[in-house]
Amino acid sequence: MSTLARTSQRQPLLKPSEAFARLQSAQSQSSSVKPKQAWRESFAVTLTQGLSLLIPESYPKELIEAPSICTVPYGPQWLSGFLNARGQVIPVIELDALFGNAAAPASHTSVPYVLLLGQGSDAFAVAISQLPKKVRLSDDHRLQQPPPLPSRLEGCVGRIYQKEGLWCEWDLTQFMRSLI
Repeated sequence: MSTLARTSQRQPLLKPSEAFARLQSAQSQSSSVKPKQAWRESFAVTLTQGLSLLIPESYPKELIEAPSICTVPYGPQWLSGFLNARGQVIPVIELDALFGNAAAPASHTSVPYVLLLGQGSDAFAVAISQLPKKVRLSDDHRLQQPPPLPSRLEGCVGRIYQKEGLWCEWDLTQFMRSLI
């Protein structure tokens, strides 16, 4: 009889949803003791030099496929030309040519994609050959002693990370000022 008395004093069985809620609560309490890792999510444009530029997720951007670019005779090699985006004339920049990569594409008219960045008079576009990708980086990936960067990129980069390549936080406002 003593076994029956003990059984009746036990807590009743929980419904599956209640048991799951308690389990999640216990896991969140145990994980709150561990230090949390600060992850940054950004979109990245990869250059042919093995360097990728991180674009803040909150920065206005738009991908345009197979754009019609109007070339400019005798313009700098890094200026692919201009495109019309909803009635606004936008300069299209060839980043590899701007940063001094000898393997930069020669034909400005056959650009597969253009990434339109910014809004209004501050808007510009970059010619890209592959779609941007979203990356997650943490402070553990941050380089304390960054490697040398192309001269045109210096002053336009914040933190630099290394995780299967170099990832540079791109200061787009400073970048546009450096071109003017």
